[in-house]
Amino acid sequence: MYYPIAFFDVDSLELSAKGITFVCHPQVSSISEELYEIYGIISGVAAPLVFSMDVNRNTPGENSRRRDFLTVPLSEDEDWKASVTDWYKFYIDREVTDDIEKLEIFKSNTNTKDCIKLINSKEWIVFGNGIEHKVDHVITSLLEFVETVKFIPELIIPGETETKEQLESYCKKWEEKGAIRMSFDDVTEVARCHQY
Repeated sequence: MYYPIAFFDVDSLELSAKGITFVCHPQVSSISEELYEIYGIISGVAAPLVFSMDVNRNTPGENSRRRDFLTVPLSEDEDWKASVTDWYKFYIDREVTDDIEKLEIFKSNTNTKDCIKLINSKEWIVFGNGIEHKVDHVITSLLEFVETVKFIPELIIPGETETKEQLESYCKKWEEKGAIRMSFDDVTEVARCHQY
């Protein structure tokens, strides 16, 4: 199956206290309204959403009571691949560790790249929580093997030890590598052009 656009949300979500529904991570509370709006847009056009969650937070295990997503596991088990075309939301499982590099989802879970390839989208739009080992890692990894990578600076929140100035520096770096900066307002227009 082919999708014109797909979205990658890096660590903006976490499980609610009851572990049933998803809510915005406290770190992104300043943009939670925009995030809920973009999630609505994604659902409205049935575009794929790949997401990861902070390893220090609850993560949706196999015992989740409510599942509207496909878990992309850490293991070498490949059964999940047969189900990719049945889903629009994909949770990328990640090892829980203090190793900062394990935050890099393409390294922590080697199935991440297979998931992106199976979704088969020409254009990926990235946003999320944390820059260096999170959003930066996702954007630079995607640039290696997908046609178009876009990012939304307004929906990228620097991590606890990062600054907005560092974010702007990374934005320039991503553009130099071929990624395309877009505004939050552009997302509505892009989605309208890709109605399924």
